Amino acid sequence: MPFTPDTQEKLAIVRTNLATFGLLRTIGDVIGYLFTGPPRDRFDRTYGVATSGIVDAGAGFSEPAAVTDALRYVPISEQVMRYLLDDVTRRFDPSTLSFVDLGCGKGRALIMASWYPFRSVLGVELSTHHAELAQRNLRDYLARPRRGTVRCDRVTVACANALTCDLPDGDLVIFMYRPFKGQVFQGVLDRLARLSAETGRRIVIAYVCPVEQRMLERHPGFAQLADVRVIVDEHRWSLWETRRGPALVAAEAS
Repeated sequence: MPFTPDTQEKLAIVRTNLATFGLLRTIGDVIGYLFTGPPRDRFDRTYGVATSGIVDAGAGFSEPAAVTDALRYVPISEQVMRYLLDDVTRRFDPSTLSFVDLGCGKGRALIMASWYPFRSVLGVELSTHHAELAQRNLRDYLARPRRGTVRCDRVTVACANALTCDLPDGDLVIFMYRPFKGQVFQGVLDRLARLSAETGRRIVIAYVCPVEQRMLERHPGFAQLADVRVIVDEHRWSLWETRRGPALVAAEAS
């Protein structure tokens, strides 16, 4: 995902970083960008859960074929997730959307999605071990929420494949934080675009650390709504919506 920003683009990235993380974190990110890795967060200690840690790609998968397109588990930054969820719920009425995290890992994004009034929240995770951890984290958090008001208590986790899992009825916001790449990612895009075209359902994709951004850009079933760049490229995210009806037909014909 090569990107070489000019001076104006660098300034825009810094401004977005300031809006997302604040001054002190932005200074830290600039230093980290130049000299070190990204700083640690305090999410687990704050909310009494266990979502941290980096896990090798495909660990615990019950389907060996899926390992090829898997990416390692890394927990999302709380600040990035807040910024993204705030933006999504400003653009769309969350009460009309179910939030679905494909590749939910240990459940951090699911916990944060429960702070917003979505119709429901679903995590889909292929690793049995991670799915169990996500369920435990959600159970512990929802039993005694800390510093966050739970506005959606319909939160579940399914140990399933993103290509074939059951999805909630109605309109969806599909969240993906670098869960997979390659043929699996392409297959998920095809599935979502087909579902929207056949049913007329609105499907929004919120994609963080978009390693397969070009697949979305080339896909006729999706239109980009936003591309938010910050200093640490792993925290960059983009927002997409499925084309429906005449818009999809026109895109496929072009």
